[in-house]
Amino acid sequence: GEVTGVKNALGALIGGEQYGVGHSMVLRAGDAKIYLRVYDIGIKSDIETQEKQDADKKQTIEITYEADEIKGYAANAVKVGDELCDMTNGTTLGTVTQVSVNPAKVYVETDSGKIVVSDKEGYNSIVIKGEVSAELLENGVLKVGDKEYSVGKTFVLRAGNVMMYEMDISNIAIK
Repeated sequence: GEVTGVKNALGALIGGEQYGVGHSMVLRAGDAKIYLRVYDIGIKSDIETQEKQDADKKQTIEITYEADEIKGYAANAVKVGDELCDMTNGTTLGTVTQVSVNPAKVYVETDSGKIVVSDKEGYNSIVIKGEVSAELLENGVLKVGDKEYSVGKTFVLRAGNVMMYEMDISNIAIK
């Protein structure tokens, strides 16, 4: 919200009352009673300038996510247009642009010690491509909000209503 006041070292003086970050209050609007806490205090023009600078750094980034073993019904439920969300950090990662579902890739060691690829009934591997508006840092690390993502990162990814617990980022590229 916006209010008229005076910013000071303790937060802001509004209508003769001092408010600081963490201050809690009750807001009444019509029949509603809402319990609030001050999260941040800033001068509007400074905030708008910072938001514009942050927006100027953003570009459309394509991220490729991969998982080798996802239950078949879950893999087949992911659709183009689904919202992508990092459930580990609560960060929205754009939307699904492409989905590829194949038989599961399971690596099995034989009696002779050789590692072979085998199918696993009821499971699939999945490759998801998504697009997000974010900042790509000099070292190839993707910055979405205040979270950073790099190739090889594993986390819980939600695509639409599907949770995938061992999802890896395999590629980050400018679209």
